[in-house]
Amino acid sequence: MPIVHRGNELELSAEEYENLYREQARDGTGVSRPVWDIGGPQPLVIQWYHEGMITGPVLDAGCGHGHNSLYLAEQGLTVVGFDRSESAVKMAHAMARSRTFGAGSATFITADALSIDLGGQGPFQTILDSCLYHCLTEAQRHVYMAQLHKQACSNARLLLICLSDQAPLGLPGPFRISQSNLHQTLNSSGWDVSSITAGTYRTRWTHEIREGLKRTAELDLFDAAASTSTVEGEEALFPFPVWTVTADRRDLRLPLDRGREGQP
Repeated sequence: MPIVHRGNELELSAEEYENLYREQARDGTGVSRPVWDIGGPQPLVIQWYHEGMITGPVLDAGCGHGHNSLYLAEQGLTVVGFDRSESAVKMAHAMARSRTFGAGSATFITADALSIDLGGQGPFQTILDSCLYHCLTEAQRHVYMAQLHKQACSNARLLLICLSDQAPLGLPGPFRISQSNLHQTLNSSGWDVSSITAGTYRTRWTHEIREGLKRTAELDLFDAAASTSTVEGEEALFPFPVWTVTADRRDLRLPLDRGREGQP
């Protein structure tokens, strides 16, 4: 089972993530695939694209099955997605073969976020993190942000989505992230945070999954997160409260104080 930290923060191993992407559920949990995989691109990513925030080439960090990457490639962008899960990358490759991209392209690579090796791909103008950051410990986040900095163009933009510390008490999920954590960790790794906005992230978090985890993991205060959203014409899904973050790459030779201007 995952390591359970205070407030039902779940730390999963590489093997547990791999099993989720293989759709091998632990008996009784009701979790047979990643709850963050909604079968298509996240609405927040679509919104960023239509706002002109995403330009190529794009690096999709922790791409999973590649839904965000495939969507952006279909819009004509060059996208490279990486994930530590070989099963996820294999599925992303399979879906890419069934798509027509026109001027765009999608390439998928198995790589570790803490030692990113993309075989010479890059550098990238836009780096997208759709809920990888919050899966890492604090020490790992610093390493990860520094790795992304190395993959970025000199004027690159980072677009990041992570679970907010405003999430309801008792909601099982990855590490809750505060705004101060984002400022401190990103700035120290060469990223100047320009905005942090509250938003919601679509998931497949159903009643069955919630009750299965309650039985098997015995998570404290689980019922405090029992409410669900209502999506017209669909099963009720719980929307995870997230921060959406935009940041610009800074030359690490510049003083860190410059990256903290405007920090609350």
